[in-house]
Amino acid sequence: MSKFYTDISIHKNRIVETGYHNGEKFIKKHKYQPTLGIETEQETEWKTMKGNKNLQVKTFEDIRSFRNYTKEYGDTIPLHGNISPEYQFIYDHYRDMKPDISQIKVLEFDIEAVSEEGFPKPEEAKWPINSITIKDRNTQLFYVVSTKPYDKEQAIDIDPKQIKFKYCKSEEHLIRVFIGIMQNLKPDILIGYYSNGFDFPYLINRAFAILPEEQVRKMSPLGEVSCIPRDYKGKTEFKCKIKGVTLLDFLDLYKKYIFTPRESYSLDFISEAELGKNKIKYEEFDNLVELWKEDPQKFVSYNIIDVELIDLLDQKLGLIDILINVTYEAKCNFIDALGTVVMWDVIFYNDLRNRNIMCPPMHHNKKEKYAGGYVKEPKKQLYKWLFTGDLNSEYPHCQMQWNISPECIVENREREDVNWEEIDEKLLNQEIDVDQNYILAGNGHYFRNDIEGFVPKILKRIYNERVLAKKEMLRLKQEYEDVCGKLDKLN
Repeated sequence: MSKFYTDISIHKNRIVETGYHNGEKFIKKHKYQPTLGIETEQETEWKTMKGNKNLQVKTFEDIRSFRNYTKEYGDTIPLHGNISPEYQFIYDHYRDMKPDISQIKVLEFDIEAVSEEGFPKPEEAKWPINSITIKDRNTQLFYVVSTKPYDKEQAIDIDPKQIKFKYCKSEEHLIRVFIGIMQNLKPDILIGYYSNGFDFPYLINRAFAILPEEQVRKMSPLGEVSCIPRDYKGKTEFKCKIKGVTLLDFLDLYKKYIFTPRESYSLDFISEAELGKNKIKYEEFDNLVELWKEDPQKFVSYNIIDVELIDLLDQKLGLIDILINVTYEAKCNFIDALGTVVMWDVIFYNDLRNRNIMCPPMHHNKKEKYAGGYVKEPKKQLYKWLFTGDLNSEYPHCQMQWNISPECIVENREREDVNWEEIDEKLLNQEIDVDQNYILAGNGHYFRNDIEGFVPKILKRIYNERVLAKKEMLRLKQEYEDVCGKLDKLN
């Protein structure tokens, strides 16, 4: 039986499991019993990360009691294996999962709201939403709603058969139709461009402003919708949630996975750079307000093309599928794969648990400065021979080479006679005596070299998989180029 998850979340003291089973989407609620590891003098099969202490597995009645216990005792006794219940659930139920990512429902979308006062502010959301376009990535169908009529037969560069248009008599009607589309299509992922900064907060705040709360909550299969603003470095950011649906921003994916620096990250600029295509121009009007008033046909086409550009970008770059594959490699949720800390916490937790080891307790450490990458001061002179090199995945290889892993740190052997501001030069000049039974790091700490650390072991596995994947990519690329060359000769 083929079964895989698309979202594991906590809702009202239960685990909510969303996924596909034999091609059919399901949502199930579970009363789940999380666990922790408590140190004990008795011999058990569970060990601490260093292997020097035994652990007794403590199973909790439910998620609430687990959270209450960690809150009450987390600062007083060591709590091993303390990771959020949804990741414990994924480990328990999906260790050998083989997902079919073609079944995952991805909706690409964009909203248009014009303001007489410049760019509309999402936190206020005081101007009406004029149109919304959704594209189903699987079926390639567009779902378009607008408060002005639209002739899809005149759509620009889009087959009218792909467009399902609904004229709405009011903005309230428009948002209700949007909610209906969400309920019918049942997306796993809803993604826009700069959607975290505008589309998600504006849509949610506007919906709460003009519709009854119980109606807005129907956007979510779990009935939970929210948008919480926060001040971050003098700018307003939003944490938007439609529980049971992962909200993603294509701009975040682009910045994470595409390393080419861009002078602008607007949709128009990125589309031009990647596709040679642009958003619809409307130079004959001063702004979008005039476009909406004078040429609503072009305005709605503008909305549709914005969504089409997102889809074309993803068809070329495959960023959504990269995120999905990273998610399933780590056994986390889609949103976690955009970050680093949670994703790697889950990878480490799963690897250790496979060997009856629980990850160490969380500590609240004070912030301290530490050394970054070492840069040797160059000697200013003329050189006859020059060499430029680029090391492949240098940081992971340093961790593998020097066995840098938390359980390999040698306690009470920190070198106090050197500090990180001078140790690199002294090591290079062989001015420091080093115990050859250990590895001395640049911060003065020693690491064991008689065992392989679990972090280097994981990095080695992932790097080897990357090498194989890259070889296969190059093989397929060459095969494609050979076929294209033969077709060119035939023509």
